[in-house]
Amino acid sequence: MAKRRSNTVSNFQRQRQTEAALAARVHPLDRAAGWIGRRSRFVRTLICGWIALIFTVGTALILYRALYRTDPRKLTSGVLTLANLPWFVFIFLAVLGYAFYWAGWRVLIGFDFDDHPLQPGRAAAVWVLFGAVLTVMFVMGVVYSAVDALQP
Repeated sequence: MAKRRSNTVSNFQRQRQTEAALAARVHPLDRAAGWIGRRSRFVRTLICGWIALIFTVGTALILYRALYRTDPRKLTSGVLTLANLPWFVFIFLAVLGYAFYWAGWRVLIGFDFDDHPLQPGRAAAVWVLFGAVLTVMFVMGVVYSAVDALQP
């Protein structure tokens, strides 16, 4: 009777190796979407709000810089005067902030009220990536402005 060779790799180890090989082939955006999907709905809502806030503040800074360098006489036309310009800008930024929050809510959480919520996909990963990049740029801008302000 021939002696059976002992198998050195168990079925469990083979399955883990196969899963590791498949995980290595997953696109980074899909991996990020999976990470986002494993977060709770509350955490995804906070991420959504943070990104909307950062996008809105970034837009406000760009508007402030553009309006700061503009001649005040060029800012008056029709119902737009220097006295009510801040109200128009505030309303514009509020609507824009709601739009950013709605877009983030749509890709991160979805509008499904079923027992099993929608899983975020690549769009959520791209939204969070843009938010992270803008956050880093915002922090760098704040540091640069602080260093510039402290120069003698």
